[in-house]
Amino acid sequence: MTNQRSQSLAAGACLGSIGLFAAVEGSQFELGNLMSVGPGVLPILLGVVMIGFGIFIGIEKSSPEGELTAPLKALAGIFGSLLAFAVLIRSAGLVPATFALVLIAGFAEARFRPVPLLVTAAVLSVFSYLIFIKALGLPFVPFVGLD
Repeated sequence: MTNQRSQSLAAGACLGSIGLFAAVEGSQFELGNLMSVGPGVLPILLGVVMIGFGIFIGIEKSSPEGELTAPLKALAGIFGSLLAFAVLIRSAGLVPATFALVLIAGFAEARFRPVPLLVTAAVLSVFSYLIFIKALGLPFVPFVGLD
C-alpha cells in the first residue's frame, strides 16, 4: 500500500513539474488578447491544467481511503524549489538558481539536516556549472552581474 502511495506522489510530482515547465516556457511567448490569442496561451493553459492534475493525482491516493490528504510540506518544498529555480535562473544565474533549488527541496525532507544539505547544494551547483556551461557550452550565465 505504501508503494502505491509513493508512486502516486511521484507521478503527481512529475506531471506537476512538466506542467510548471510548460507554463514557465509558455510565458516567454506573446499572449495576445481575447480576439487574437498569441502562441503563449496554449502552453500556459495546458501547464496549469497539468499542475492541477499533478496535485490531484498526488493527493488522491496518499491515504488508504482515497481522502484528499498529502504531505503538504513535501509538496510545497518541491514545487517551491521549482518555482525558485524558474525565477532565479535569469535574475541570479545558473549557480544560485541550482543552489536554491536543492536547498528549498531539502526542506521537504522529513529529517532536515542542514550541513549535508548545504554540501549537496554546493556540489550540485558546481557540477551544474561544469556540465552545462563548461562541458556542453550552453548559453547560461553562471552568476548575473559577473561577466
